[in-house]
Amino acid sequence: MKRYLRKQILPLFCAVILALLSVDNICNAQYSMLDANDLDLSESTDFETVEEINQIANIKENIFNNLLNAIDYYDVVEGTFTTTLWSASEDEDAATIVSYISNIPEQQSYQKIATEKQPAVLEVYVLDGKKITFNNLSRTYTEQERELSEKESARTKQDGNICLRANSYTNARYAENRAGIKEDGMPIYRYRNDLTNADYASVSIFPQTLTFGLLTDFDNWEITGIGSYLDRKTLIINGSISDPVYSEKINSNSFQLTIDFETGIILEFVGYDTEGNESESIRTVDFTVVENCAIPKSVLPEIPVNSLRNYSDYTEKSTAHVFVSEEYLKNIRTTNAVGTNSIYCLIDNDTVDSSYYNIRQGFLAYLNDPNYYNKDMRRTDSNKGDDNYSWFTDSPLSHSATAYIDVDLDIYLYSSTSKDPSALYYAYSIGMVAGTGKLICSMDQSTAPNGWNSFSKSVYIGSSGDFIGITLYPSGEGSTYTGADAVSFDASIS
Repeated sequence: MKRYLRKQILPLFCAVILALLSVDNICNAQYSMLDANDLDLSESTDFETVEEINQIANIKENIFNNLLNAIDYYDVVEGTFTTTLWSASEDEDAATIVSYISNIPEQQSYQKIATEKQPAVLEVYVLDGKKITFNNLSRTYTEQERELSEKESARTKQDGNICLRANSYTNARYAENRAGIKEDGMPIYRYRNDLTNADYASVSIFPQTLTFGLLTDFDNWEITGIGSYLDRKTLIINGSISDPVYSEKINSNSFQLTIDFETGIILEFVGYDTEGNESESIRTVDFTVVENCAIPKSVLPEIPVNSLRNYSDYTEKSTAHVFVSEEYLKNIRTTNAVGTNSIYCLIDNDTVDSSYYNIRQGFLAYLNDPNYYNKDMRRTDSNKGDDNYSWFTDSPLSHSATAYIDVDLDIYLYSSTSKDPSALYYAYSIGMVAGTGKLICSMDQSTAPNGWNSFSKSVYIGSSGDFIGITLYPSGEGSTYTGADAVSFDASIS
């Protein structure tokens, strides 16, 4: 594997990095939905005062929806921010430094996760449909598939600003009503596929979790100013947090957001305690954005990358295997959903329902609280990347080797301590020889709102078998916790 890494992957990385450093390559002809005339904002108002902005019809709804679709307002972004919301080191009080570059049209990204004492804890590349994470402390790497279908990666590019109602979306799922109420009366938040491919940076550059967590209740926040941040025009929002559990999770009773006026990227978040003292933050310290690849507005600075030749000595770390018992395998062979094209399951952790089955490796902490689904949940340390927790059904969905499985996954969390910034959820299928997991989503538990968080993904297993459910892995990083409560999923053959 080391020989392959040295001879195959590293030259590709170098080529990709060089390509990312060239705006001409980033902004190539295959993605140029806008031309110079499209960027004419003469019909828009160059708002200069809060009073003007607050006169716009449905202004709060516009801002809320546009932040949830921030990836439609730019093509390439590069920057660095610091955050205290989670720590990349064993020191819980150490701020995390996230440097990133994301090229949405090319579906490529690079992230570096560091602290003041550790200049490069992780380096994460997404390119050519693969996500490869290098841990510079353990000198290991992991590889995951990270490919989206054409439908999942489609965008409706926007040419206005975040105060204006967005242009019509070809996919109504992304337009409005992304927050609602599930059948059990709990809130549900519907996420869009993260086209930034930047798990750790998305809290700023595609801020779905913070938008759901802070802005869903329009009565809890106000537009309070127009400002400038790193030479970018910004919108200032101040608000309070009414959910005491979410308030405890992000260690804040009130907040201020500084939002890029043209893209919806959160450049700064400041949380305050009950005394008005700063308690948590995200602060962007460097920022460059190309809103439209057809018309470059700036030259992206060089990506901060450690010497790539060092990776040749790294050892691959495989994802821990899910140990499925022979008794369970025998049972599903006789109860699989032959002849059906879809299944729906709602499965709690430590379920007592005989139709379902939990498997866990680690996740030893068993917690009770009235807010948890059926009043209990499981938890493990976020840095225990070999731990896993599974929600399986006794009546799985049979699929062929060529089939795609469309999975709508709802994840229940109502915990102030589940704060893994990149918890990984996989669709799991059992074949004749072994099990296969395909990534559905990476969830930022540290800022996700309480209730049901909903993700959709079309997965290609690549071999015939039985789709049996969902498996969760911690990110393997940081000094916080990964939570496992209930999930529901609707899976169908497409």
